[in-house]
Amino acid sequence: MCLIGIHLGRGPRLLIAANRDEFAARPTAPLHWWQEGLLAGKDLQAGGTWLGITRSGRFAAVTNVRDPALRTASVPFGSRGLMVKAFLLADCDPQAYAEQMLDAVSEASPYNLILGQIQTDSIQALWLGGRSRSLMPLQAGSHVLSNAELNTPWPKARRLKAALETEDAVAIDAVMHSQTLASDDELPATGV
Repeated sequence: MCLIGIHLGRGPRLLIAANRDEFAARPTAPLHWWQEGLLAGKDLQAGGTWLGITRSGRFAAVTNVRDPALRTASVPFGSRGLMVKAFLLADCDPQAYAEQMLDAVSEASPYNLILGQIQTDSIQALWLGGRSRSLMPLQAGSHVLSNAELNTPWPKARRLKAALETEDAVAIDAVMHSQTLASDDELPATGV
């Protein structure tokens, strides 16, 4: 399951921990500076990314959604990672871009999108849920995304949220590298 954790702390302070562990056979390039000026891994099949940041402080991340009802829903722009790339290369604020995505993708779609901008004295971040068509600013504190709605308390998501709240890199890393499987009774009934 893909997992994104984001912690908005004082200072301002931004911590992001994320993995991409689905479709492992899909060709990718590791984290690097792109010619276009963004720092990200690269999906070599579609040309997008699952997580990236620019020198000007724009950041974005995406996960898919685990919902059999959405298996036939079209993936925005043919690849969710192209939404991340387009935001990172755009010049509008996160709110305006999210509203554009709500208009461009007019039906429920299997994605979660985190968009943000780091300023000198603040961080603006928000979540856009494609399935629920929800748009929500992220408040200070820790938030997690797996393959459901924001802060859905799946076992690994709960552990990551707790680790992020400590701001302890060792604890966060331990959760991100954990191979502990949750028991079936701890997992939500998604039909998958």
